[in-house]
Amino acid sequence: MAKVSKINQIAFFHVGNGDTILLSLKDDTNILIDCNITKDSCDPDVEEKYDIVGYLLEKLPRDSNDRPHLDVFILSHPDIDHCRSIAKYFYMGDPDKYGEKDKDKIIIDELWFAPRVFNEHKNDLNNDAKDFRKETERRIKLYKKEEGDEDVHDTGVGNRVRIIGSTDNEKLEDLKNVTTPAGQYVSIFNSKEQEEFKFFVLGPVKAESDDTEAERNECSIILKAEFNINSKETNNVVILAGDSRIENWRRIMNLNSEEDLRFDIFLAPHHCSWYFFSMEDYKKKPAPNAEKDMVSFIDYGKDSEDIRVIIASCKEIKRNEDNPPHYRAANLYKEAVGEENFYCLATYPDADAPKPLIFTFTENGPVKQDIEETKKESAAVPLIKTASTPKTYG
Repeated sequence: MAKVSKINQIAFFHVGNGDTILLSLKDDTNILIDCNITKDSCDPDVEEKYDIVGYLLEKLPRDSNDRPHLDVFILSHPDIDHCRSIAKYFYMGDPDKYGEKDKDKIIIDELWFAPRVFNEHKNDLNNDAKDFRKETERRIKLYKKEEGDEDVHDTGVGNRVRIIGSTDNEKLEDLKNVTTPAGQYVSIFNSKEQEEFKFFVLGPVKAESDDTEAERNECSIILKAEFNINSKETNNVVILAGDSRIENWRRIMNLNSEEDLRFDIFLAPHHCSWYFFSMEDYKKKPAPNAEKDMVSFIDYGKDSEDIRVIIASCKEIKRNEDNPPHYRAANLYKEAVGEENFYCLATYPDADAPKPLIFTFTENGPVKQDIEETKKESAAVPLIKTASTPKTYG
């Protein structure tokens, strides 16, 4: 079944204003964060320019019945640009009932989600989010404790779940053993424990999860991916910020030091939105200023030897009134890391033929894969200035 790759990689796909990110570990554990598969969309703003489904089917291992498997799918929040087409290309249902009609649908071994998907009225969810919730409800029933049971049991491949962010939602009461609140690490994925990789959960916090008045974006899963390649110390950090806003980051920065939030790669929140930098309306005259704490966060590490990267998963950024992506927000990111280290996925390497932006994780920090070698996992160019020096966060 396994196609062991021997390397740890992350691939960011151009999907317009949306997210699709594949994290592949060296033992061939594959983790997909969100999906905005626009292959069959009639919306001209979400035209597909890269065959993501084809990439996944080539990349993912298959079982003895030729069924493709994804170890973990993480839904950051139930907006359409984060779960579009999930039921069309991923198998929803009892894996024992997978049939010929489901050929090439990808089995998700373990689903991760924030409690907010169950704090919504079904009528407020898009059809793809409804399909996702229906599947989580099926799996949750398998976790229900029998009378006298102390712990939930392992429900097996194709049936597992994990909740990210604590909640008082009674529907999720029996899943405490598979719930990871903000401030804790996860190093077990689809029952496999990792030695060189883990996620630290930055959000959502409980106040966000259970606030029925909060917007979905404010309840988004926010993760810090940490690698310690050939080391006991962390030497690669990626922050996946979902559709978070400044309100989320104020809480995160109150709970974590700037050093703890230092990054090599940062996914710009909500597709390069202005509302990471300020709560004030970006159309206000005179134009509002970015809050100093937000600028300080992305500037931290600016004077070091290491190159830091910021990625905007959005449509092409233009000097107009759009938000997201927001032109001034993009400029603030460029000032923090250098224009050459700011990537808009819609224009990488060019707008006519965008390709996945792929990084390999090494003991010397992340390495960007060469554009011409996107299918050759061994080809990469250094992201850091001193590639021969092992890097640690300490």
